[in-house]
Amino acid sequence: MESKVHILVVDRNRHNLDLLAQFLTRRGYAPITVTSLGEFDQALHRVDSIALALVDLAGFDPRIWQRCDQLRQADVPFLMLSSASRSRAIQHAGAAHGAQGVLVKPLTSESLLDLLRGLLPA
Repeated sequence: MESKVHILVVDRNRHNLDLLAQFLTRRGYAPITVTSLGEFDQALHRVDSIALALVDLAGFDPRIWQRCDQLRQADVPFLMLSSASRSRAIQHAGAAHGAQGVLVKPLTSESLLDLLRGLLPA
């Protein structure tokens, strides 16, 4: 039996989180959803099973970067999600904390799938 690839999805907006989780599930991935720093901390205890993380910074305070540093230290690739108005600042901060890149919202399903395929092991 083939195990599904776990993708950590971090987003304070429950509606957006659910949409992204449903999208990933339909494509055969197993999303782990997180809406708070406490839940993020709990997910980090399972970091060995996480293949990739998608982190939307909106609504989080600067402590989110500590969690991103933990992902980097555990060699878990992650992408930041950002609005167009914040993308340049997020890109610089994300790179400093080990992000593989920044996706600007709204996301297109094809661009997201292309990035996932590029970052996940075959």
